[in-house]
Amino acid sequence: MEECLQVKLEKLSPLPSNCCIDRVPERLHQINEKAYTPQVVSIGPLHHGKANLQFMEEHKQRYLRYFLQRTKISFDEFVQIIKFREAELRGSYAEKIELSSDKFVEMILLDAAFIIELLLRYHFRQLQKKDDHMFHKLYLIEDIWYDMWLLENQLPFFILEDLFALAAIEIPDQHENPTIIRVTYEYFKGLEAVQGNQQKFPPYTEARVEHFFDFLRICHLSSSRDQEKQEGQQYHKGKTAPSVTDLHQAGVHFSLSKSNDLFAIDLFAIEFKNRTLHIPKLKLQLETESLFRNLIAFEQRHYSENYINDYCSLFIIL
Repeated sequence: MEECLQVKLEKLSPLPSNCCIDRVPERLHQINEKAYTPQVVSIGPLHHGKANLQFMEEHKQRYLRYFLQRTKISFDEFVQIIKFREAELRGSYAEKIELSSDKFVEMILLDAAFIIELLLRYHFRQLQKKDDHMFHKLYLIEDIWYDMWLLENQLPFFILEDLFALAAIEIPDQHENPTIIRVTYEYFKGLEAVQGNQQKFPPYTEARVEHFFDFLRICHLSSSRDQEKQEGQQYHKGKTAPSVTDLHQAGVHFSLSKSNDLFAIDLFAIEFKNRTLHIPKLKLQLETESLFRNLIAFEQRHYSENYINDYCSLFIIL
């Protein structure tokens, strides 16, 4: 028994230091499984091969063909850059990916090309083709949009950056070539937290984006200066906020926070001043519950800071 266990210990692979994508904890998953599960398209390995998502695989192949036609780079060159970063790609996932090297590289190329082509067509409408069935079915495009930011349905952002840069895509009648961060912003700016937050990303900052969902988390956070101010505040363990009823009975008033920026709303700019609790507006949309459930899970898994969790906890208490 000792020898058998020792062999197992020796075969243990080191934990990846760049892990940024994993499954939602089961305790959260059980509450609302649909909030974390793709309904139309699988991105990455965690939901790859599911029967109910197979019909999108042909669309991915078509988009890969369109993507290759859009660039002067050969199929083999894209394959080689993915193979070169295969170990880093696999290490981005918390669990071991049981796919052969060829199958893994094929999946990454199909998914990455699909994402890039989708983002380009979404932003530059002149690129949409008459035979593009996805953009002629509004419900399908909306369902794909929901799936694209789910925590378990992600590709590492660096591989999108690599392939996008290698492709050197030029758009007709555009003064500047697009960047992957720009088309990502344009794709997700339907979310209120994304609007007006371009300055949080390159070329304005050196912010590192791990994947699409990390992009959304960054959009939800306060500015770095405000975060430092919050981190410097003392936290009293075990103390909770009184309810809205208790506060109202104590003479506290409630007011909608005024924002200096019409588009960039800071959800965390909650302030108690002169017996008034000022709270920023949160627009409730169809995706709000799923978005915040995924934000909570991501923060619990990967960050010591609890901005999103604390924000949600406050409103549960109130």
